[in-house]
Amino acid sequence: ARTAYEALLKDDKPAAAAFVGLAKVHRALGEYDKAQETLDAGLKVHATDPALFAHRADLAFALGKWDDASTDAEAAIKKDDK
Repeated sequence: ARTAYEALLKDDKPAAAAFVGLAKVHRALGEYDKAQETLDAGLKVHATDPALFAHRADLAFALGKWDDASTDAEAAIKKDDK
């Protein structure tokens, strides 16, 4: 799965789902920093994508980063309303 997502991310404007997918792979492998970096990179390309914010919020929550989780969850809700 990792190889497939990494290939998708080589596109000129990769889909947000590719960033989410790769972040999930990293997270499943316990590579939390890489998961965070992947979601951050996705938000640089898709700054208003609620799924990226939601997954980043979930990761932050799992890592005990409550303030970051709350901020990203609120952003996901606001972006999803638009």
